[in-house]
Formats: sequence, C-alpha cells, structure tokens
Amino acid sequence: MFLSNDEIIKVMLEYIEEDKYKSAILINGEWGSGKTFFITEKLSKVIKDRIKNEGKYIYVSLYGVGNVEELSNKLYSEICSETLVKLSGVEKEKIDTGIKWIPKLLYFTKFIPFIKNYNSIKKIMAPIIKEIAKIKKCVVVFDDIERCKIDIYELFGYINELVEHNEVKAILVANEKKITDKENKDGEINKYDEIKEKLVGITIMYKPEFNLSYEHIIDTYLKEANLKEYLKNEKQKTLILKEFYEKEEYNLRTLIYLITMYKKIFSLLEDIEFDKNYVEIHMENILKYSTYISLELKIKNKLENLEFTENKEIENIYFKDNSQKILYGYKFINDYFQTGYLNEEKIKKILLDEMRERKKIDEKVKENENLSFNKLYGNWWKLEDEEVNDNFRLLKEELEENKYPPIMYKDIIIILLQLEIEEFIDENETLEFIKLMKRNLELEETKRKYEKSYKHEIFEILIEDSKTREKYNNLIKDLLDTIDKNLQKEDGKSFLIENEWNEEFLRECSKLSNIFLMNKKFLFYENIEELMTKIVGVKSPYNVYYLIEGIRRIYSFSNLDEYYKNDIPNLELLITKLKIQIVETQKFSKTRTIALKELHKKLEDYLNKIKK
Repeated sequence: MFLSNDEIIKVMLEYIEEDKYKSAILINGEWGSGKTFFITEKLSKVIKDRIKNEGKYIYVSLYGVGNVEELSNKLYSEICSETLVKLSGVEKEKIDTGIKWIPKLLYFTKFIPFIKNYNSIKKIMAPIIKEIAKIKKCVVVFDDIERCKIDIYELFGYINELVEHNEVKAILVANEKKITDKENKDGEINKYDEIKEKLVGITIMYKPEFNLSYEHIIDTYLKEANLKEYLKNEKQKTLILKEFYEKEEYNLRTLIYLITMYKKIFSLLEDIEFDKNYVEIHMENILKYSTYISLELKIKNKLENLEFTENKEIENIYFKDNSQKILYGYKFINDYFQTGYLNEEKIKKILLDEMRERKKIDEKVKENENLSFNKLYGNWWKLEDEEVNDNFRLLKEELEENKYPPIMYKDIIIILLQLEIEEFIDENETLEFIKLMKRNLELEETKRKYEKSYKHEIFEILIEDSKTREKYNNLIKDLLDTIDKNLQKEDGKSFLIENEWNEEFLRECSKLSNIFLMNKKFLFYENIEELMTKIVGVKSPYNVYYLIEGIRRIYSFSNLDEYYKNDIPNLELLITKLKIQIVETQKFSKTRTIALKELHKKLEDYLNKIKK
C-alpha cells in the first residue's frame, strides 16, 4: 500500500510527537522515485515548523560514509554549521567546509596573534556546545542507507543507540531492494531483516505523486519561460504523464532527463520560420517520441526494434503492444538521446523538408476532406461501431473510384490491420482492398497523376512487432511488383543496367537494399543478356569490383533463402554465362579475368545460400 505525501507527513508528525515510540521509521522507495526531493522540499519544512525551539532537525546523507566516527562528525557538523551561520552570517557551504578543519586547527590557535586568551574561544564555542547537546531529543534523517559503507549491523546499532538513549527520532531513507540484493550477493541472507526488526517500527513504501511533482520539477529545472509554459499546458502534461503511467515508471530522474534534453529541441523548433501549425505538430510529436525514448533507455538501457530505413530520418512506428498506437519516430532523436549531440542545421533542414512535403499533401487532402479516411485514421477507436463500419464501406467505395493518391495506401493498410486486430473486418476484406490498390496502380492515369510519388518508398514504415511487420510486407508485395513492372515498362532498363558501377552506385545499393528485401526480388528483374553485355564492355576491372560490392550490399545477410528464391533462375543463368565469358576473356586480359572469376565465385556463394 502506498500513502500520499500528505498521509506520510501526518504519520511522521504523529511519530515525532509521540514519546512512546522507541524505534525508527523507514521510508523505502526505488532510486529516482523522489524520496530525497520529498524530504528536503516538503517533509523537512513541516517538521522544522512543528518542532521549532523544542528540538532540532538534522539531515545527513550516508552516501560513501565509511565508519561511525565519520558519521558522528557529519552529525556534529550539521549542528555546528547552523549555529555558526547565525553567529557569523557566513554562507552555510563555507561554514561546512571550515568545520572539517576545526580539529586540525585547534592546536595552532595559540600561535595566532589576535587570540589573546582562551576566553574568546570559549565565547565562540559556548553556543556550539549548547547546540551539540541538542543531539538529544532531535529529529535526524539518515538518507541513502543503501549507499553507506558502514556494516549494516554497526550502522543500525549506532542509530538504535541514538533512538533508545538520546531520545532521537530517526527517519531512515533507503532503497531496501539494493540492500537485500547486496546481502544475497554476499551470502548474508536475512541479516538485514533481522537487524531492521530491532530498530524500525514502521516502514512506509514511497511512490511519488507524479502528477503533483511534475510542475514543481518543471519550475526547478527549467528557466525558459516559453518552454515552461508549453510543458505545463494540460495537453503536453497529459501526453508525458500518460507515457509514464503506461510503462508504470515513476522515476523523477527520468522526467528530469526528458525535459532537460527536450529543451534544446524546443529551442531549435522555435527558431524555424514556417507555418506555425506545422512546427507545433513537430513540437508535440517530438515530445511524445522523446518521452518514449527516455523511458526505453531508462527501463531497457537500450533502444530495441527502432532501426530506421536507410536515408529515412522520420518514420511512423506501429507498436505491437497497442493496436491503436502509432508513433511518429525521429532518427535524430535516437542519436541525440544516446550521444547528447545535435546537428542543429541538419535537423532544421530535415524538419523543413518534411513540413513542406506534408503541407503539399495536406493541401491535396483538403480538396477531399470529406473522404472517410480522414474520419478513420488515428481516430476510428473513438467512433461508435456503426460509424466505423459505415466509414469502412465508404473507404472501399472511394478506393474503387481511385480517389486516393498511392502515397496514402500505406496508412490505409495500417487502418485495415488495426480493424482486423479488433475483429471489425477479416483478412479477406483486407485482401480485397489490396486488389483495388493494385488495380489503381496499374492504371496509366494513376502513374501519370502521381508521378513523383509513384515509387517503392511510399510504402516504407517502421513496425515494431515482427508478425505485424511480416504481414504488412506480404500485403504490399504485389503493390511493389506492380510499381516495378510499370516503371520498367516505362524505360525498359533494369537497376544494374541503368546505373554506372561507381561510388554513387554503391550508395544507391545501400539505399534500395530494404526495398529489394521487402519485394523479395533483385536479380529477378534483370535482363541477363544485356547485363552480360555491360559486364564485358566495362571501361576497367574497377567497375566489376564496384558491381561485386553493390551486389554484396543487397545480399548482405545470412538468411538469403528466406527472401530471394525468385532470383535463382537469373542467378543460375548469369553464373553460366560468366563461366563461358571467363574462357574468352583469358585470351586478352589477365586482370579482367581475375575480376570476372571473383564475380563468378561470389555469385555461386549467394546461389548456394539462397538454395539451402
């Protein structure tokens, strides 16, 4: 059971005021849960106000404290420093530093000319001695118990002595899991429980009131007025807290990490001169994605299943744990949160290019804003069942009338997958939509009207769940084939034939490798006769080696057999023709023969892997 902050304060005050309590009280919570923040910012103020002149409040951190003598010195330092602050008006931090030197300097005071006699020392020390005497009947908070180097028996014995004989009210603050984990590692099971039972009367499990802490943390860690106002807005606050609650993560340090990292992004976005509505969309999307990334790094200490398509900086992410959740992902955020580096000029260009493209699409969509897609996408689960079914039927009719540009097919497929999961439709109904999309892509009118977006890239999407990703890839396979066939009809050339084999060719191979992979075809599309003519006619053996490296970048993984079975006929034909050509080339060039033999060998290796 977790108590609220107010309930904890009430329990603490009752503990302090009740003389019968001859035991300590423990606040137990995870690291980063805000225990220390709660004590220093709230609990301490209430306790100090309550005890006033009747006792003293002392806070000590046990982080790194190695022995009881060091602990005693910390306690006395806390008592002395506050008194000296009152006497001298010097800052507490300087007083604390000076106190550490007192034992070393006392011997030398008799050599200091302005100290005429020890009466002056007594005059200074008298109030301090009175304060030290107040270690009796005071409230002492011992924080960071788990980080203390003193043996737990010795530490709790020391605190127990203060509680029983000095009438001290001791408040212990710890992450008990870390203490017991260390015990188990050292083979001392139950030692902590045994000694704890003798000292601790009440254990309070601490869980932060995240909602209440949120704005206080914003005010404490941020200075920028615009950013503070933005993050305190109910919409942004709800967005962040919702992600934390979904992950059941209540670590305040993660929240602090998030807002301090987002600060730089917010500043960058504020400087972008573009339509304010589009900038604000990125502000919100990046905040949401940054929250997700912060939590992933905190919980897993790494980012999983977030490999972006090559040359893609911004992509939709479809999540396996929530059929309705689509997150707008930013590759540069992944890099920034892991390295701390932000290439601001490059990122501004990425965002501006995306906003310009989005604005163009929005202008086209606005022409048809009554289309059912706009009612379903990102919103269908908020509708009544009947509305969902009605709009689904309308969506099909609109697709039959070819009212949607191909660039929107990806999002329509995502809607279909979501509706399948929730059993609004079945797999056959989804396949009917795919047939309609294929029919539309085959139309000359579609290709001519949407020439710039008539390409593989419009179907790229980042999907976290492997099963959903596989299903999506299978659904778009025919659509990609249709685009390929139409483009090939247009220029009559294949990828390997139409490109010069040089550095630019290698970059294109890397860029398109994922598309070939999704399509499960590469050499399948090549005209082997024309390809052989190009291989024989290269300017130099260098070009053949570029070809070898380019093919390697596409076939660069072990399970080729799962993807490129369609390439087998053309691979076999190319290998056969190369073998014949090598015999001919040996007659006039040794270096070209070496290059062709290397190509032949690599192709045979790939063929064996695909056939296995």
